[in-house]
Order: sequence, then structure tokens, then C-alpha cells
Amino acid sequence: MLDVNNTKNAIKNYVQAKKKLRELDIAISERQIVSEIGEWLVIQIYNGKRAENKTQKHWDILIEDKKIQVKAHAKGDNTTARWTNINYPKKANIDELIVIIFSQDFTLKEFYRAPWKSAYKLIKRENKKPVINWNDLATHRIDIHDLPKQNIVKIFS
Repeated sequence: MLDVNNTKNAIKNYVQAKKKLRELDIAISERQIVSEIGEWLVIQIYNGKRAENKTQKHWDILIEDKKIQVKAHAKGDNTTARWTNINYPKKANIDELIVIIFSQDFTLKEFYRAPWKSAYKLIKRENKKPVINWNDLATHRIDIHDLPKQNIVKIFS
């Protein structure tokens, strides 16, 4: 059984440690842990299962019979970038794309869930990189309060 309070405290402790590491200019990237926390959130709220192989091609989570690619970001207060790098082919082995945006302190800010075919149509090239602008995903945005398992979602409030 998931211990929600213990989980929330562990994440708070992590955030405090990262703040200190940023102050000391030791930590400059949030990438790996952000992805793992985003995937964990999806697994928890949708009863998903993580891919057995960490290098699974194209997808991260299996929800029922759907293959889900999860992209998570932790954005600093002064960061204006509102896009996700998406470097997958049209025929990628993905059924849905989930994009999660946290604040730098892991407050859940935005949550998008789009069928892959719809998401793929939104990919644009910016500075030679294929990206999806979050504003273009607006029709696929899920209100944080409408996500399932609010006891889990509230860990990130």
C-alpha cells in the first residue's frame, strides 16, 4: 500500500536539497529525476506499468493496452520556454503522449494527454529541433483537479 504522507515528505526533502544544490551552483539540471517523477505520477494515477526495459523504444508506461510516452518538465520561475522536444517518427510505437509541467519546486502546474496521431500533427521545427508547443496542446489539457487519484495528485500541490 502506498504511504502518501511518507512519499510527500520524501519529495519535499528532495526539493529542499535541490534548492541548496542550486544555490551552491552544483545542480544545474533537473532532467533525470523530473522524468522519473513524472512517469511515477502517471503510473500511480492511471494504474500504469513501467516499461520493463529502461531503453524501451518510444514508450515509457503501459496503461491497459495503451503505450504512453511521458515527457515531464520542472520549469524555473523565470523560464519562458513552453515546449517539449519530440523526436519520434509518425509511426512510433506510441498510442498517447502525456506532457507534465511542474514548477521547479514540483508543484504540478499543467497536465496534457493526447492521442499520438493528434500530438504528431502539432510537431513543429524550432531551431532544427522537433517540438510541441504546450499552447498547441490546449485542447488536450486536463485540469489538475480532474485527474484521477487526487490523494496522489495532491502530493504535488
